[in-house]
Amino acid sequence: MLATYRRSGGHPPRSDEMLEVEDSGEAFLRRVVALNRAGSFASELSDVELEALRKAVKAVGNSTVTIDAPGRPPYEIEELSSDAASLKFHPAQKLPKAVRTLRDQMLEVAEGVIEHPIAGMELSVAAESGTVSVQAIGSEAVEANWDSAAVTFDLFGKDEALLTSGTVALETPSGIEVHAPGWRCLGKLVIDFHPDQTLQVRLRLGLKYADGAWRQAEITAVEGKGWS
Repeated sequence: MLATYRRSGGHPPRSDEMLEVEDSGEAFLRRVVALNRAGSFASELSDVELEALRKAVKAVGNSTVTIDAPGRPPYEIEELSSDAASLKFHPAQKLPKAVRTLRDQMLEVAEGVIEHPIAGMELSVAAESGTVSVQAIGSEAVEANWDSAAVTFDLFGKDEALLTSGTVALETPSGIEVHAPGWRCLGKLVIDFHPDQTLQVRLRLGLKYADGAWRQAEITAVEGKGWS
């Protein structure tokens, strides 16, 4: 294994992200709390990406990091590991340059890998038409538990003040279902939306991951102004 990145903890649903990059450049990503899509993903780094990552791993060498005393729980922890180092730290703490560079490169790799789903769910919203869509993505079926699923929204004004919140009328299945790639569920969101506002729609549901474990996933879709 060339390098591994993990992010865990935080407020429910807890982060449980993992990115593994093999010496060959093969990369596997698990996303649980995410923007637009969550699930299992895999791809292969380009020669340029792989060489840059190798240099970053080498630069870290056998560095050490003293984890800061945690703030009020629940808090998140990030981990980086390679053959020479195993490091834990909080997302906001100050890191040595080489460690920060490797962490940032692993996060950049993850954003590329997430474009190549194996099995997962994707959430999208078209605010002006009020359409919300949940779709199974990837090359393999995804197993989902809809018993405790919820689709909610928050609408913020152009000054980022909360205007209204509520639930989305989405007719999801019940219980555990196996969804083939391309399965889709549509819903309707009735709001008075303007482009200078920010709409956040969140889907929470249980997903079964490649390691056989069930995790409570949260997927967020954002439309409009976004955050300044």
